[in-house]
Amino acid sequence: MKGDWYYEQALVIHREMKNRTGEGYVLGALGGAYGALSRYEKSIEYTEKSLAISREIKDRPIELQGLISLGSAYKSLSRHEQAIEQFEKALAISRETSDPYGEGATLSSLGDAYKSLSRYEQAIQAYEQALAILKARCESSRRRICTQCVGRYLYPSQPLRAVH
Repeated sequence: MKGDWYYEQALVIHREMKNRTGEGYVLGALGGAYGALSRYEKSIEYTEKSLAISREIKDRPIELQGLISLGSAYKSLSRHEQAIEQFEKALAISRETSDPYGEGATLSSLGDAYKSLSRYEQAIQAYEQALAILKARCESSRRRICTQCVGRYLYPSQPLRAVH
Protein backbone atom coordinates (compact mmCIF):
# COMPACT_ATOMS: atom_id res chain seq x y z
CA MET A 1 0.00 0.00 0.00
CA LYS A 2 1.50 3.33 -1.08
CA GLY A 3 -0.05 5.38 1.71
CA ASP A 4 1.26 3.19 4.50
CA TRP A 5 4.58 5.07 4.53
CA TYR A 6 2.69 8.24 5.49
CA TYR A 7 0.76 6.40 8.17
CA GLU A 8 4.00 4.95 9.51
CA GLN A 9 5.50 8.44 9.65
CA ALA A 10 2.42 9.69 11.48
CA LEU A 11 2.84 6.81 13.95
CA VAL A 12 6.45 7.81 14.61
CA ILE A 13 5.40 11.41 15.27
CA HIS A 14 2.52 10.44 17.57
CA ARG A 15 4.78 8.05 19.49
CA GLU A 16 7.51 10.67 19.87
CA MET A 17 4.90 13.11 21.17
CA LYS A 18 3.45 10.39 23.42
CA ASN A 19 0.07 11.09 21.82
CA ARG A 20 -1.74 7.81 22.46
CA THR A 21 -5.01 9.10 21.00
CA GLY A 22 -3.30 9.98 17.72
CA GLU A 23 -1.42 6.69 17.71
CA GLY A 24 -4.64 4.73 18.23
CA TYR A 25 -6.38 6.71 15.51
CA VAL A 26 -3.58 6.11 12.97
CA LEU A 27 -3.41 2.40 13.79
CA GLY A 28 -7.18 2.22 13.27
CA ALA A 29 -6.87 4.07 9.97
CA LEU A 30 -4.20 1.60 8.84
CA GLY A 31 -6.49 -1.26 9.81
CA GLY A 32 -9.31 0.29 7.82
CA ALA A 33 -7.09 0.88 4.80
CA TYR A 34 -5.89 -2.72 4.78
CA GLY A 35 -9.49 -3.88 5.12
CA ALA A 36 -10.47 -1.77 2.10
CA LEU A 37 -7.70 -3.51 0.16
CA SER A 38 -9.03 -6.95 1.22
CA ARG A 39 -5.91 -7.58 3.29
CA TYR A 40 -7.98 -8.70 6.24
CA GLU A 41 -5.30 -10.37 8.37
CA LYS A 42 -3.23 -7.18 8.22
CA SER A 43 -6.37 -5.18 8.96
CA ILE A 44 -7.00 -7.30 12.05
CA GLU A 45 -3.40 -6.86 13.22
CA TYR A 46 -3.53 -3.05 13.11
CA THR A 47 -7.08 -2.82 14.39
CA GLU A 48 -6.24 -4.95 17.44
CA LYS A 49 -3.33 -2.60 18.23
CA SER A 50 -5.68 0.37 17.92
CA LEU A 51 -8.21 -1.33 20.19
CA ALA A 52 -5.58 -1.99 22.85
CA ILE A 53 -4.69 1.71 22.93
CA SER A 54 -8.32 2.85 22.88
CA ARG A 55 -9.05 0.67 25.90
CA GLU A 56 -5.91 1.83 27.69
CA ILE A 57 -6.83 5.50 27.30
CA LYS A 58 -10.58 4.85 27.56
CA ASP A 59 -11.41 6.40 24.18
CA ARG A 60 -14.81 4.90 23.45
CA PRO A 61 -15.29 6.36 19.92
CA ILE A 62 -11.98 4.86 18.72
CA GLU A 63 -12.85 1.58 20.44
CA LEU A 64 -16.29 1.56 18.79
CA GLN A 65 -14.82 2.11 15.32
CA GLY A 66 -12.17 -0.52 15.97
CA LEU A 67 -14.73 -3.13 17.00
CA ILE A 68 -16.82 -2.43 13.90
CA SER A 69 -13.71 -2.68 11.69
CA LEU A 70 -12.59 -5.86 13.41
CA GLY A 71 -16.04 -7.40 13.00
CA SER A 72 -16.08 -6.45 9.32
CA ALA A 73 -12.67 -8.04 8.77
CA TYR A 74 -13.76 -11.25 10.48
CA LYS A 75 -16.97 -11.29 8.44
CA SER A 76 -14.96 -10.88 5.22
CA LEU A 77 -12.90 -13.90 6.26
CA SER A 78 -16.15 -15.87 6.88
CA ARG A 79 -15.37 -15.95 10.59
CA HIS A 80 -18.95 -14.96 11.33
CA GLU A 81 -19.10 -15.95 15.01
CA GLN A 82 -16.06 -13.78 15.74
CA ALA A 83 -17.65 -10.98 13.72
CA ILE A 84 -20.84 -11.23 15.77
CA GLU A 85 -18.84 -11.09 18.99
CA GLN A 86 -17.16 -7.84 17.90
CA PHE A 87 -20.39 -6.31 16.61
CA GLU A 88 -22.14 -7.11 19.91
CA LYS A 89 -19.36 -5.34 21.83
CA ALA A 90 -19.64 -2.38 19.45
CA LEU A 91 -23.40 -2.31 19.91
CA ALA A 92 -23.01 -2.10 23.68
CA ILE A 93 -20.59 0.84 23.35
CA SER A 94 -22.78 2.68 20.84
CA ARG A 95 -25.71 2.39 23.23
CA GLU A 96 -23.61 3.33 26.25
CA THR A 97 -22.32 6.45 24.49
CA SER A 98 -25.70 7.34 22.93
CA ASP A 99 -24.34 7.10 19.38
CA PRO A 100 -27.39 6.38 17.19
CA TYR A 101 -25.42 6.25 13.94
CA GLY A 102 -22.95 3.78 15.46
CA GLU A 103 -25.85 1.76 16.83
CA GLY A 104 -27.66 1.67 13.49
CA ALA A 105 -24.53 0.84 11.51
CA THR A 106 -23.57 -1.87 13.98
CA LEU A 107 -27.04 -3.42 13.94
CA SER A 108 -26.93 -3.47 10.14
CA SER A 109 -23.54 -5.22 10.20
CA LEU A 110 -24.80 -7.61 12.88
CA GLY A 111 -27.76 -8.43 10.64
CA ASP A 112 -25.38 -9.20 7.78
CA ALA A 113 -23.37 -11.56 9.98
CA TYR A 114 -26.49 -13.36 11.23
CA LYS A 115 -27.75 -13.67 7.65
CA SER A 116 -24.45 -15.25 6.61
CA LEU A 117 -25.04 -17.94 9.23
CA SER A 118 -28.67 -18.43 8.11
CA ARG A 119 -29.84 -17.10 11.46
CA TYR A 120 -32.64 -15.24 9.73
CA GLU A 121 -34.84 -14.31 12.67
CA GLN A 122 -31.89 -12.69 14.45
CA ALA A 123 -30.92 -10.96 11.20
CA ILE A 124 -34.46 -9.65 10.79
CA GLN A 125 -34.49 -8.30 14.34
CA ALA A 126 -31.14 -6.57 13.84
CA TYR A 127 -32.16 -5.06 10.48
CA GLU A 128 -35.51 -3.88 11.82
CA GLN A 129 -33.85 -2.22 14.82
CA ALA A 130 -31.30 -0.60 12.51
CA LEU A 131 -34.08 0.65 10.23
CA ALA A 132 -35.97 2.22 13.13
CA ILE A 133 -32.86 4.03 14.36
CA LEU A 134 -31.69 5.11 10.91
CA LYS A 135 -35.16 6.30 9.88
CA ALA A 136 -35.20 8.56 12.91
CA ARG A 137 -31.80 9.94 11.87
CA CYS A 138 -32.57 10.04 8.13
CA GLU A 139 -29.42 8.12 7.22
CA SER A 140 -30.66 7.22 3.76
CA SER A 141 -27.81 5.06 2.42
CA ARG A 142 -27.77 2.66 5.38
CA ARG A 143 -31.56 2.72 5.58
CA ARG A 144 -31.79 1.70 1.91
CA ILE A 145 -29.33 -1.16 2.44
CA CYS A 146 -31.23 -2.43 5.49
CA THR A 147 -34.54 -2.23 3.64
CA GLN A 148 -33.13 -4.16 0.69
CA CYS A 149 -31.71 -6.85 2.98
CA VAL A 150 -34.94 -7.29 4.85
CA GLY A 151 -37.04 -7.31 1.69
CA ARG A 152 -34.94 -9.21 -0.80
CA TYR A 153 -33.02 -11.69 1.31
CA LEU A 154 -35.10 -12.32 4.35
CA TYR A 155 -38.70 -12.25 3.14
CA PRO A 156 -38.70 -13.72 -0.37
CA SER A 157 -41.72 -15.88 0.47
CA GLN A 158 -43.46 -13.16 2.50
CA PRO A 159 -43.80 -10.19 0.12
CA LEU A 160 -46.31 -8.32 2.28
CA ARG A 161 -44.00 -8.42 5.29
CA ALA A 162 -41.11 -7.26 3.11
CA VAL A 163 -43.07 -4.20 1.98
CA HIS A 164 -43.84 -3.13 5.54
